[in-house]
Amino acid sequence: MWFDLKHLKKANLGYFAHAYRVSVISIKLLFIGIVGLLHAILPIILTESVSKGVKKINVEIGKF
Repeated sequence: MWFDLKHLKKANLGYFAHAYRVSVISIKLLFIGIVGLLHAILPIILTESVSKGVKKINVEIGKF
């Protein structure tokens, strides 16, 4: 869904709490993306970092 005017109410969060939570997750995803690119170039390094990171974020999002 592109627009949900009741999203914050459904999430039971205020604007700033929501902005903080989503910002933290987004920064983690960007970091995991960079780690993934490094692993793509040098497959002998960071062999489990991306999969573990994605799983951890999935658990965090599941708690929302």
